[in-house]
Amino acid sequence: MKSDDIRTWPSTQAEAQEKSSRYFYTGISCRHGHRAKRYSSGKGGCVECARLRSLRWRGVNPTQQKAFNARRKSPEFRQKVNKLNREKYESDANYKLKLRERKLTKEYGLTLLDYDALLAGQKGVCAICGIAPNNSTKNLKLFAVDHSHETGEVRGILCDPCNLVIGKFEDDQKLLRAAARYLNRSKDWRAMFSGSGTK
Repeated sequence: MKSDDIRTWPSTQAEAQEKSSRYFYTGISCRHGHRAKRYSSGKGGCVECARLRSLRWRGVNPTQQKAFNARRKSPEFRQKVNKLNREKYESDANYKLKLRERKLTKEYGLTLLDYDALLAGQKGVCAICGIAPNNSTKNLKLFAVDHSHETGEVRGILCDPCNLVIGKFEDDQKLLRAAARYLNRSKDWRAMFSGSGTK
């Protein structure tokens, strides 16, 4: 599901605020005729109306807009925003989930429910090594979405080490089989020269 799919948006302002969602969608046109998503904050204003107002203001006030853009690009502004985001991340559990879902949706087209269902389909463990997560943040971080870099299709959920190995071998099954044969050989390198006169 894509992030702009209306089925992923809450249908009321109260529901959007409860889920820490920035938008909600009622399916009802605003007073200017826009059937668009609405902001969950304030009076639940129409996003399309806000976009058009912003365009008009920028056209009438180019100097102020240029100064505003410059402020937003300054190191001081970024530091302030980053500080606020870090504080919110540490204090707001819903915000953490929102960021996680945003990343899943943007990169893989998955929702949190999709991710949980996929992991449950693997009996809650890494699809390769079978390690299971626990409730610690550290271990939960080890589980990544594995996908094909050629097609973009999601293949499963892997712990970080398994996902890293797959990536390093660039999904090349021939190389992975060669690595397995190498490990199965399991001999000290000196044994390779035994009986050949090498000491």
